[in-house]
Amino acid sequence: MKTLTRFLVLTFLWGNANAYETPVHAFMTKTAFDRSDLAVNSAKLLFAIWVLQGASLTNYLQKRIAMKRLFFLSIILLSGFTSAQEICGFPTSLIKSGFERAEQPASAILPPENTAVSINVQGPANGSVVGVNAIQVYGTYSGPANTGIAVNGVPALTDGSSFVSPRILLEPGVNTLSIRYATLDAAPVTITRTVNYMPSALPDVLLAARSPGDYAPILVPFTLATKLPSGQNQITNVRIDFNGDGIFEVNGAAPIALEYAYENAGLYVPTAIVTFDDGLTPTAPVVIQDQARVMAQNLAFTRQTLCGVYYTMKSRLLANQISLAVNTQSPMQQTRMTNLWTALSNAGRLNAVATRLGPIVDGQITRNTAELMIAISTATSGVFDGFQVRFRKDENGVWRIDAM
Repeated sequence: MKTLTRFLVLTFLWGNANAYETPVHAFMTKTAFDRSDLAVNSAKLLFAIWVLQGASLTNYLQKRIAMKRLFFLSIILLSGFTSAQEICGFPTSLIKSGFERAEQPASAILPPENTAVSINVQGPANGSVVGVNAIQVYGTYSGPANTGIAVNGVPALTDGSSFVSPRILLEPGVNTLSIRYATLDAAPVTITRTVNYMPSALPDVLLAARSPGDYAPILVPFTLATKLPSGQNQITNVRIDFNGDGIFEVNGAAPIALEYAYENAGLYVPTAIVTFDDGLTPTAPVVIQDQARVMAQNLAFTRQTLCGVYYTMKSRLLANQISLAVNTQSPMQQTRMTNLWTALSNAGRLNAVATRLGPIVDGQITRNTAELMIAISTATSGVFDGFQVRFRKDENGVWRIDAM
């Protein structure tokens, strides 16, 4: 695969990467990476180090595998190169790519980068006793767009103001939940909660979403488990409000299959209300409810957040701020990229290389990973090389560049 790292090194050595490399293109969707479309080069991560250690290009090229070539028409990319504000992605034919204007708003409102970070963990309560072996952690927060939140190392879903975790598995007894939040530059802060899981305290009603969410629109399956409370012998009614609008999509007997389509982005609190009865007229029925949480995320919000990470890297490299630019990289990338950028800076080429880093034109986004493609002009007018930049949420839930 053609990577930005290789582009940077070739530019460092010869000042022109185009004569030595050809790009690769993967056809991508929102939720799955088609690895068969990617030419995987086992040596690519070591290439920068090899060159900096004096290894020959010939030895590396002998390890290359087949490459594909991708052409971008200049008319498609023209606005991205000529406008003062680079556009983050262009409309494509990709399904759920986040780059198709027909499927998502063209843009989302992101909080300012200097927004103070704060978090309010609303549930579960510290020291609470639960009767289920998996729970969601949820609450509200404020901070810049790339504020990450994770529970026990599992990234939570965020939307700029609310967060909800996937279901966190518990062991019988006291469990410690470690809720960490961080930003691109700020060190993580940890909040702890203890939860006591007692299997004997199994609730009479348990509504659970099989997925904590994804990018809207999303179809979420649910499960509803019940057991008869003491003294009750029947269920007389089941009501479920999936989207919190006060209208019960289920009202009567519990259906065999439960699912709901969330068309719009937002945090939803589906509620199940189950009525039990003992069949005796003098006694009142027993009504018990349970809630779950589902987040339908805004694809445009995440797309712009990812673009912000890329353009932050670019702007910091242009300013020769290597120690800050490296914060855009995953921990495993940081030493390697620091060495490469320092070598480019010492050679007087960092600014020129950073200037050539082109706009984002395509990509795919999943809940915790993303692959975006940037276009870099070649010596041939109207022809652009495509480079993959991979992103991943780190253990604190912060988006960082994982490979390029």
